[in-house]
Amino acid sequence: MGGHSVLSLAPDLLLPAEDHSFGDAVGEIETCAHVEPAHGPPPESDFLMGQFRDRLQTLPMTWLRRKKRRIEIAYLSHLGCAEELLEGDLAAKKIPDVALLRRACAEVAASFALIEKCIKRSDDFDFERFIRYIDAKAAERTKVDDRELLLRLAGAAERSRMARVK
Repeated sequence: MGGHSVLSLAPDLLLPAEDHSFGDAVGEIETCAHVEPAHGPPPESDFLMGQFRDRLQTLPMTWLRRKKRRIEIAYLSHLGCAEELLEGDLAAKKIPDVALLRRACAEVAASFALIEKCIKRSDDFDFERFIRYIDAKAAERTKVDDRELLLRLAGAAERSRMARVK
């Protein structure tokens, strides 16, 4: 599996800073966007590609790992094919494609609605307040200009980097 900076950082633009809490049941949310290849699998990866294709049939999926206080979301991304996102000019750009970033934020925000399926009433997590927060952040992202959005992306990338260092 590979990653794309825009897909990896879009959740950071939407998720609340540490000073926002929606309950103690969730401390982390992880998203995994599955991106289909444009072409069939190379002959050496038929088995792995078969597993990947089987996995696509089960998406979207969410899990709440209660002991770890982590929600995991897996969904099929519609931002483009793997080759477009991970190779060539798009991946080589130092400045992310802002249109792609905006679409990724909308896609990730929509995936957060899936959390409702894995939350129980007994879990200490206010899903309704959380999803209102996410919807407001997503709407805010559509109103800022490209330069401001890239500045916010840079800030999210730095916060993400610092969180990994801790």
